[in-house]
Amino acid sequence: MVDDSLYILEKMKDLNLSVSTQAYNSILYIVYNFRKTDKMWDVYKDIKSKNEHTYSTVVDGLCRQQKLEDAVSFLRDSEWKDVSGPSVVSFNSIMSAYCKSGFVYTAKYFLCTVLKCGLVPTVYSHNILINGLCLAGSIGEALELAGDMNIKHGVEPDTVTYNILAKGFHLLGMIKWVWEINQQMLDKDLCRLGELDMAIWLYDEICSKRILPNSRTRGAMLLGLCRKGMLLEPRALLNSLISTGCTVDITMYNIVIDGYAKSGYVEALGLFRE
Repeated sequence: MVDDSLYILEKMKDLNLSVSTQAYNSILYIVYNFRKTDKMWDVYKDIKSKNEHTYSTVVDGLCRQQKLEDAVSFLRDSEWKDVSGPSVVSFNSIMSAYCKSGFVYTAKYFLCTVLKCGLVPTVYSHNILINGLCLAGSIGEALELAGDMNIKHGVEPDTVTYNILAKGFHLLGMIKWVWEINQQMLDKDLCRLGELDMAIWLYDEICSKRILPNSRTRGAMLLGLCRKGMLLEPRALLNSLISTGCTVDITMYNIVIDGYAKSGYVEALGLFRE
């Protein structure tokens, strides 16, 4: 594929055909995926009008080939013609590579660099570092960074953020903190937004440690399942709650009956009789 792409590129140049920046960027992506660093530089030097995607593609390519020093040098020394400077995407690639190599505090330094450059770190930028800190066992710093996301940078944690934190606490055996993450997810209405995979995992993890979810948690899970159209699971959850001695009130039955009725599921009548 690399040879074919380069052959077509040379033919276009021989015929004096204009090669768009987008086409060059696509070839760059193909070349670095096949770890042809020398060829990548040849293509890069040939591009007359570079854009942000051009630079971020080169940075990502170097990072994926574990050439972190080259990536940092490129980021620092490039003339940045036609663009105002490096993008958050380029910094994300470098932070991710350093975290994967175990240098999470070096990655954290680059988050500061993002801010110094006047750029706004994205939720992905934060998630990279939060994951790196959790894997390094620095769960306190990971929590602090998650708290700073909104307060300092105006970025809301997403389901991935909560997933990373919950897995980090689980890795350290801190199950009560997994419960706290579950409560924060409920506060953010992530169950109502249909982000159920993480909520279900947290719920099961909490129950497996014999920690009884409160009525608010149980109601949110039932509501999320019904809104997702998962009609068998709510009844199974109700039965499980009853068998474990949890209180199942009229509100919970109403949630499930309403979900069944809106989906035309006749099982709702059976629940109504109960």
